[in-house]
Amino acid sequence: MAEAIFLTCFLLVAYANVANDSIQTIGPFLAANRATAWWLLWLFIGALLTVGMTIGWWANSGDPSFGRLERFGDHGAVPWSWIHVIPPLALLVLTWLGYPVSATFLILGVFRPENLLGMVQKSLLGYGLAFVLGFVIYRFVMVRWEALWQAHAERAGRKWVVLQWLATAWLYTNWFRQDMATQFVYLPRPLDAGTFALALGYLVLVMGIVIFGRGGRIQRIVDEKQNVDDPRSATVVSFLYGTVFFALLEYSNLPMSSTWVFVGMLAGREFGIRVLAGRAGVREAAIRSGRDLYKAGAALLVSVVVVLLFGLGASRP
Repeated sequence: MAEAIFLTCFLLVAYANVANDSIQTIGPFLAANRATAWWLLWLFIGALLTVGMTIGWWANSGDPSFGRLERFGDHGAVPWSWIHVIPPLALLVLTWLGYPVSATFLILGVFRPENLLGMVQKSLLGYGLAFVLGFVIYRFVMVRWEALWQAHAERAGRKWVVLQWLATAWLYTNWFRQDMATQFVYLPRPLDAGTFALALGYLVLVMGIVIFGRGGRIQRIVDEKQNVDDPRSATVVSFLYGTVFFALLEYSNLPMSSTWVFVGMLAGREFGIRVLAGRAGVREAAIRSGRDLYKAGAALLVSVVVVLLFGLGASRP
């Protein structure tokens, strides 16, 4: 029975987490490559995931979470029950509704509620850092370039497409170093080669489904942002976000919400670009960023409620 429960949870979480986090990992990539065949995008992302995860699994002695689960106890230390299926189902529903929910809070919080405060604090730090960096870079460096790119959208050359794909690789690699903990908390550690291969194959398949659907409803959060479908602009967004992510990963191995960091980056970018337009521009940036923050905050509230209702009981030995 326990094996059926954690296998069900893994399948649900892997699909929901990849679909939800597609806005931050491949959202700008999908927006800037609408004319490219979906299967070509899938081959690229699938290759990154396969090679990176295999290297990580090998280098960490069978731990595909890259050591992010050290503070969550050994697999099997928590008694399994169908309570553990509730957070993945909540994640699926919120993703379908288009809410940028943090799977880190919702899933890992159920296993170790005492770690929830630390994860929230690190995520808020990430939001603030990403917001400030996004605002400064776009207000004082990128704002003129963004205006120039919008005026000459047809001049984005092949080199920018290459740079955008490289920036996506940098971002995506840092993402799965963080977020694989959410999926693999349900599987034994260390993981044998056969189980790892099956799990990795399923993740690649799910990513293909997400790319085929061009990100789904949640992709609107990216698509509505100014000029993000330009490969030059998408390159800068992906590189900056990946760099902030890398710094926070090196800061500590405690998992955090990558969603909140991404929302902070987009908010800083919007304010940085629109502040020169005066009150109207600031108001527009506040409306768009406030809408994203509201959705992320609502999803966080749901996560906390689920953890408080089910996490304390599910984590009790």
